[in-house]
Amino acid sequence: MAVPAAAADPYAGESIVILRSEMIYAVTTDGTGWRQRTLAVKVQSKAAVRQLGVIAIPFAGASERVEIQYARVRRADGAQV
Repeated sequence: MAVPAAAADPYAGESIVILRSEMIYAVTTDGTGWRQRTLAVKVQSKAAVRQLGVIAIPFAGASERVEIQYARVRRADGAQV
């Protein structure tokens, strides 16, 4: 019986592949609230590394604040930064 060949990666030609994107909103009874964004991407080109080197987070400065809980980079060899 022949062993099937591994399927070619359909996203191999893309610079960035979004693996997971989640947004959670919570609002309390007093009208305050928060939102949490979780994003996991696979970066496949040097141009994408340059593009993602600066993270822009739009927010209303008069009524919102940004708090980054953590950011992590996993390299192809498994090392984390």
